[in-house]
Amino acid sequence: GAGVTAAGLFSPAAAGVGVHPIKYVFTTESGCADSVTQNIVVNPTPTVDAGINKRVHIGESVTLTPKATGNNLTYRWTPATGLNNPNIARPVATPSDDITYRLTVTSADSCSATDTVSVRILKLPIIPNTFTPNSDGVNDVWNIQNLDRYPECIMDIYNRYGMLMFHSTGYGTAWDGRYKGEQVPVGTYYYVLNLKDGTKNYGGYVTIIR
Repeated sequence: GAGVTAAGLFSPAAAGVGVHPIKYVFTTESGCADSVTQNIVVNPTPTVDAGINKRVHIGESVTLTPKATGNNLTYRWTPATGLNNPNIARPVATPSDDITYRLTVTSADSCSATDTVSVRILKLPIIPNTFTPNSDGVNDVWNIQNLDRYPECIMDIYNRYGMLMFHSTGYGTAWDGRYKGEQVPVGTYYYVLNLKDGTKNYGGYVTIIR
């Protein structure tokens, strides 16, 4: 029958989903033969996509939105940390820190599939008001904690005359206190930070000390 290899082994992958009659033939040394037919059922393997990775502000919730196919599926999310119900398709997640959830779907035929989705917490940026770009290897750039969690943020820094000293989309390279390759004078500079997450802009000052 379909799915039987040359060695006489049945391959569900080769046979495909469905009912496959397999005929066994036994022949004695004297040439007498007998046969029996048995049906083998190949059940469909479920599929699952746990969905796109999520970002959520600390203390807020997000609904996980997987897509799955299969016969009468059950759902199990692990770990259950921060979930309102780990045994439903679309639980609400309220984690307190970054986390990766694994979804296992199991069909009525006991076939299963898994996938993962990550939830990243958008912690508030911690913005220092001074740094010392004097090339001593300590505090030489304006590092802003948690800003890497906002890859689309826009940072603009101005001098006291309103002249733009620094601009970046994302903050992959922290400001080193230079403008067009030259060190800016010591003093106070003013920034506008747009996190591009729907919240209001941050504004304030940073002082350069050498």
